[in-house]
Amino acid sequence: MKFRTCIVSAMVLAPAAVATPALAADYDPPIFVEEAPEYVPVEVGSGWYIRGDIAYTSERSYKDTATRLTPGLFNAALVTFEPALPVSVFSFSEKELPVSGSVGFGYHLNDNFRIEANLGLLYADKYSGSGAVGRTNGYLDPSAAFGCDGTYVRTTETATTTYDADGQQASSSTSFETDERNARESCGVAATLRNSAWNGTVNAYADLGTFAGFTPYVGVGGGLLYTRTKFNVSANCKGRQKVTVGPVTGDAGPGGTTTQTTTDESFLCNDTASPSESRTYNVASYRKSDYDFLYTLNAGVAYQVSDNTKIDVGYQYVDAPDVKGFKYHQVKVGLRYDLW
Repeated sequence: MKFRTCIVSAMVLAPAAVATPALAADYDPPIFVEEAPEYVPVEVGSGWYIRGDIAYTSERSYKDTATRLTPGLFNAALVTFEPALPVSVFSFSEKELPVSGSVGFGYHLNDNFRIEANLGLLYADKYSGSGAVGRTNGYLDPSAAFGCDGTYVRTTETATTTYDADGQQASSSTSFETDERNARESCGVAATLRNSAWNGTVNAYADLGTFAGFTPYVGVGGGLLYTRTKFNVSANCKGRQKVTVGPVTGDAGPGGTTTQTTTDESFLCNDTASPSESRTYNVASYRKSDYDFLYTLNAGVAYQVSDNTKIDVGYQYVDAPDVKGFKYHQVKVGLRYDLW
C-alpha cells in the first residue's frame, strides 16, 4: 500500500518537476521601439521673392507746361505765371526729380514665368515764384492795379532859424505841410506748385533662360496711376515808412537865416495797425487728386550674384492713355531676393 502510494505520488510530481525547469528557462520578449519619422521642415516662402528698384528718366513731362494757369481755375480770375500784368518783377524756378523708386514682391509660377506686384513713385516736381501783385477782395485780380488798399501820408516839416547881429539865435519856427490820400501799394506774392505721381502695378514676366548667370526677360503689366497736384499762392502786404532829413541851407552868420526840411513819408495798409506790420494772406489754393489706368512694357536682364540674390537691370515704358502727355521711358536698377 505504501509502495503504491509512493508510485502514484511520483507519477503526479514528475510532470511538475519537468515543468519547473522549463518555466525557469523562459525570458521576456525583446522590446521594439518604433523610430519617429524624420522631421522635414516645410518650406516657407517657396517661390516668393521681394525686390526694390531705383529708376532714372531723362524726360520732363511737365517742364515749361505747368507754369500757366487759366482764368477760373480757382473760381476767381487769376494771373498767369509769366512776367506780365498784374505780376511785376516775377522770379520763377522749377525743379523736377528725375530719380524715382519702387518696392514689390513676386512669385515664380515655374522656371520661366513669374508675376510681380509693385508700388512706386514715378516723379515729383516743384515750381516756385515770387514777385509783386495786386490784391482785391482777398484774391488776385488781373484787372486791379498793383497793391493793397491803404493810406499814403507825406508830412514835410520845415524848421527856420534866424540869427541876430551878433550871430546868436534870435528865433526859430516850424511849419508843417501834410499830403494824405488813399493809395495802393504793391504786395509781395509767393507761389508754389507741386506735382507728384504714384503707381501700383501687377506685372507678368517671362524669363528666357539662363546663360552664364544672366537671365534676360520680357514683361507686361497694368495698374493704377495716382496723381496729386498742390498749388498755393500767398500775398504779403506791408506798409512802409521813410524819414528823410535834408541839409541845412542858408546863412548861420550874423543877421542870417537857415532852413532845414524833414520829410516823413509813410504808407499804412488798411489791414495793418502800423507801417512796420505785415499781413500774409492765403490768396488761392488748389488741391486735386486723380486715379487713372496705366500699363507698362518691360525688358531687362538679371544676374545671379548669390544663391538667393539677383541684380536686375531693366527698361520700363509707362503710359497712362487718359492722362495727356504722361509717357515715361525709365531705366531701372534693383535687387531681387528669393525667400526660399
